[in-house]
Amino acid sequence: MLSALVVALLLGHTNADTVDDQWVAMPDGRLHHRSCVHLHESEVHVPSDEPPCPHKPRPMVTAATAAALAGGGASSSYYSDWVVYAQYTASNGVQSLSSTWQVPPAPTSHGPAGLSSVYLFNGLEDSGGQRGTASMILQPVLQYGKSGCILDPLQWHEWHFLSYLVASSGRAHCGPRMRVREGEELVGNMTRLDAGAADADAQRWLVTATRTATGDVSSLTTDLTLPAGARVDTSYLTLEGMVVYSCDAYPSTAATAFYDNRLRDGDGQQIAIGDGRHAWLPKARHTECGQQALPAGNSVSLRYRNTTAARPPTPQ
Repeated sequence: MLSALVVALLLGHTNADTVDDQWVAMPDGRLHHRSCVHLHESEVHVPSDEPPCPHKPRPMVTAATAAALAGGGASSSYYSDWVVYAQYTASNGVQSLSSTWQVPPAPTSHGPAGLSSVYLFNGLEDSGGQRGTASMILQPVLQYGKSGCILDPLQWHEWHFLSYLVASSGRAHCGPRMRVREGEELVGNMTRLDAGAADADAQRWLVTATRTATGDVSSLTTDLTLPAGARVDTSYLTLEGMVVYSCDAYPSTAATAFYDNRLRDGDGQQIAIGDGRHAWLPKARHTECGQQALPAGNSVSLRYRNTTAARPPTPQ
């Protein structure tokens, strides 16, 4: 049985002397202070002059740290990370990204104290293709389990779809939460609203998470002031896992396919993503379950099982 200290660490605590529940995991792959994670029940506009969080984001606590603080009695076999993803970087920036995917079957394992969680999303960063260097990420996120936006344990065993803005300043914003069900089709979209504006460093973006069957939307808009020389230029299709102990922490199917991916560059031109010259770059940071990113033209299947990968559904 895990000690109370180790369970506390898995919840997001990284200070052995002050065990509290003030740090929460977010889909940018870091821990953010709860006071700087803002939950919104309706569409919100995030201004560019929002002050930084007084608490800098922290890296995820590692299993080795938890084991050491518990005197070696904790398992060192879990991880929290972007697990498998595909990326594309446009040299002249990005004006919009839209992707479609379906809600997979729920995971069959939820880890110790129900703390395992998964995120499936498309996203945009100003990273130049160098993960971990971005000042922010825009994300429509499908999630199962605990996060800084889903804190109620009664909601951890449900799929939810919502819009996110997470910044390296420590601030994070969560749009309205929508409960969704297995098999539903979802569309995640990020669009620059002031495309063509003279000031490339000050930009207005709209993030939407849409249930196609009902038309329900979780959305937020934000004014971004990017670091000098930076631009929103890197697109991601991602599976992220938190407190993953086994392959059963992933959805109980072979893979999730992102299809009908539509990408426009900084000049507003449609990028023929997947045509060879503009190919998705696959990445797998963990492979114990056969994880792979499998581009197939415009579509990408994110595989997380040692079985046949999912393919995009046949258009009706």
